[in-house]
Amino acid sequence: MGDPKDVIYVLTASIGGADAILTGGLRDFIESHYGNARVLSVRQFLDLHP
Repeated sequence: MGDPKDVIYVLTASIGGADAILTGGLRDFIESHYGNARVLSVRQFLDLHP
């Protein structure tokens, strides 16, 4: 993970059973998925859920 401050978001998504992590900084997330949570930009999320 590029920014250590993002660890809290990954943990929260994992513990909460989230399907996605929305971010404005995709480059800060090395993996495309963390557990079941897929890392998406807001635009990607909106394109998938019109």
